[in-house]
Amino acid sequence: TGQLAKVGGWELELDTNKLIWTDYTYKLHEVDKDFDLSLNKAIHFYSQEDQEVLLQKIEDAKNNGKPYELKLSLTTAKGNEKIVQTQCTPLIENSRIIKLRGTIQDITEFQAMQNQISQIEKMDAISHLASGIAHDFNNQLAGILGYASLLKNEIQSPKNQDYIEKILTSTFRAK
Repeated sequence: TGQLAKVGGWELELDTNKLIWTDYTYKLHEVDKDFDLSLNKAIHFYSQEDQEVLLQKIEDAKNNGKPYELKLSLTTAKGNEKIVQTQCTPLIENSRIIKLRGTIQDITEFQAMQNQISQIEKMDAISHLASGIAHDFNNQLAGILGYASLLKNEIQSPKNQDYIEKILTSTFRAK
């Protein structure tokens, strides 16, 4: 189920600073199970900005027992870009934090779909706005057409008739 959901696990033993990954976590990072794993090496899979945030959250979990959940950008050992969501829960024994345990989930495809949905929603909003503007514009043109038609029937001057005809022609084109 972890592979299907693209979820892996990890554990950091605080006494030894030993990091343990599940099979899927290795697969997610695109490294073999014999990868020389350490916290320092694991952190370097993330962008510089994300490394700083993650290290701060890990320290806060170690020192204060605060759990965290983060969305991070990860670059695999093979150079593939992924978006992951990771969470951490400190394990406390005898009033002492002994381990950090967590999950890591590949949400790259989910994030791409969310971005597409967001783009579609933006385009839909623009479409509704444009439709409303066109409707309002057509309402204004209808008034102009009506009054121009009335004027054409009332005014006899050929010069003014020509102006009114231009108004009507332009209005019909715009509608």
